[in-house]
Amino acid sequence: MPLKIEGGKNGNGTISNAIKAIKYATKMGAKICNISWGSSVASSALEQAIKESNMLFICAAGNTGTNNDKNPVYPASYQLDNIISVAFINQQGKLCKLSNYGPKSVDLAAPGYDILSTTVGNSYASMSGSSMAVPHVTGIAAMLYAFEPNVYPSNIKKIILSNVLELRDLKSKVNVPGIPNGLSAVTSLYQLRRDTQAPTVKTTTSFYKDQIKLSLNVTDKGGSGVRVLKYVYGKKSIDYFENGTQGTSITNNAISLKKAGLYTIYLSDYANNSRIVVVNVKDDSKAPSIQIKKTKSGTKTKITARVTDSESGVLKVKYKKGTHSTSDFLSSKFGTVLTGKKNTYTFYVSEPGTYTIYATDYRGNKTVSHIKV
Repeated sequence: MPLKIEGGKNGNGTISNAIKAIKYATKMGAKICNISWGSSVASSALEQAIKESNMLFICAAGNTGTNNDKNPVYPASYQLDNIISVAFINQQGKLCKLSNYGPKSVDLAAPGYDILSTTVGNSYASMSGSSMAVPHVTGIAAMLYAFEPNVYPSNIKKIILSNVLELRDLKSKVNVPGIPNGLSAVTSLYQLRRDTQAPTVKTTTSFYKDQIKLSLNVTDKGGSGVRVLKYVYGKKSIDYFENGTQGTSITNNAISLKKAGLYTIYLSDYANNSRIVVVNVKDDSKAPSIQIKKTKSGTKTKITARVTDSESGVLKVKYKKGTHSTSDFLSSKFGTVLTGKKNTYTFYVSEPGTYTIYATDYRGNKTVSHIKV
């Protein structure tokens, strides 16, 4: 599936186009992404797009002869379980002078010098670079994927890095000092791990001031790892999420919501097992509770109100002489605002009569209570 992200009159490309291509390939069900390009500029959006994809990304380490541990090239230098970073060697098994390297950030090497390749216009030419090395690794990954459904990137990566032809010249240059051994890799089928179970989730609702907090307890028994958690307001089908490329991402297993209602949560792992869960998020519908007592204090009466709210919490407490309803207190100028400690609010009055105490919580539930002095 060739996806063009650069070219045109000036041969320019953009990270945003790369992200669009990655999301498109993910949506269409591709298993591997061969990336023969790189940038010195880190992009959190690009990293997130790769992290949320179930593809294995085989990435060129770069062709400037520099250390990627010190001068990263992206996306090859993102430390993700679904990325393999590749340097390039010549016919003598030596790292080429222009090949980037890095014992921490570059995984292994592959042949990349004087490689015959297609060119624009139905012709062939010999080329060199890490861009030419990457497809060798991609081809071995493709053979492994072909053997078993429901395998996943981190497992394929582990098999490739565990089956290499070691080369002395690559020691201290790349993480695994060798080039991939295709025969050894495809005869190591016992190392393939299947995951056929979609992640599961349990949700709990709580409140923090004016926010509804939906907490997720996610379990992935299959073992490939949760790759994406997304949600959308309303009841949606699993197709709506287009393999995890649509919807709002969930971070730290929690969602802060403004309104109650039905929400659809999408879960998927790196073996592409997915499910949706429709959650009915209920609002705080209970007004605060007010308990009042009065005591004589000299010529005045001390009124103590204990105001509690078990869900979203007490937002404001006021009082006003007379008998009033909650609607009277909607004006910010109506009533006297009380400040309290540990849910206790105190004020003093000298005039006899009825006093109204008003309380509202963060979700807009209001109540009044009356006391005669």
